[in-house]
Amino acid sequence: MVALWVVVELGGGFYDSLLRFIVIVLSTNAVNLLDLRPGRAIKGFYLGSIVLFIWSESLVFLPYWLPIAVGAILVLPKDLRGSVMLGDTGANLLGFGLGFSLSVAAPNTVLTVVSLLLTVLHWTAERSSLTTVIERNPVLNTIDQWGRLR
Repeated sequence: MVALWVVVELGGGFYDSLLRFIVIVLSTNAVNLLDLRPGRAIKGFYLGSIVLFIWSESLVFLPYWLPIAVGAILVLPKDLRGSVMLGDTGANLLGFGLGFSLSVAAPNTVLTVVSLLLTVLHWTAERSSLTTVIERNPVLNTIDQWGRLR
């Protein structure tokens, strides 16, 4: 409902609003899908933020993204140790903040690519375990293990 309210408030044509809605909703759930291992959701948020900073047309998103990013970095050490977990609320907040930031700052071409990638991620998660996919991919597994106590 919040995503719908946001896109209505942002205005724009039907396609723009639909694209923003898809990115916000899928980003919200995508970060939550990652929150199965210590630090994974926060790392996913920051990896998604790289896309945000590279392809945004302006820094208009910064006042919305920055408080969430600071909160995430403060929680990260405890999350990596496994002494706290974001849970659905924290992971959804990270995903919403990322999706909203993308939707207000990135051009439609980037939003289209992001929405397709997020759709593939969700499709993959429905058919297999994301943890298994991450563990079998050397690059993803290395990123996943960064900062964790062994």
